[in-house]
Amino acid sequence: MKVISRKIELDWQKQITKFETLSRQKANQIAELKEELRAIPPSVRAGFYTEEFAKEEAERINAEIAVLGAEQDDLVISKYDSERVVIFFEVFLENFDYVWKKMDLTKRQTLLSLILPYGIEHDGKSFQTVTFSPLFKQISTFSEENVHKV
Repeated sequence: MKVISRKIELDWQKQITKFETLSRQKANQIAELKEELRAIPPSVRAGFYTEEFAKEEAERINAEIAVLGAEQDDLVISKYDSERVVIFFEVFLENFDYVWKKMDLTKRQTLLSLILPYGIEHDGKSFQTVTFSPLFKQISTFSEENVHKV
């Protein structure tokens, strides 16, 4: 269980790091746009921009800032959601043996059928899943590896 727990944690940690990096990139883009916005009034005073062009440029930049801000908020939420998944799996997998012992046979079968709906196969040397639950397929899209060995 510790190996599985560590693999899940590492895979999700990659996602969290990715969200943090993308969020920082959005913040940098917003900062650059704000600098452009601050440069508009001096450009008008110097005669480089007309009042009409300056207004259009400011509206365009503010719209870009709003979009980038929303994208950054989405990344922060995704990072938070990923952190919650890591915490859940850490607690769940660390206590899995206890939970498993407390489950009756029906609950164990239900849990296994949710995780491995098509069971497992044995090729004479090792056990392998036929396929994981669709839930795990979605989770696996977040990882770079797609390992199905048990």
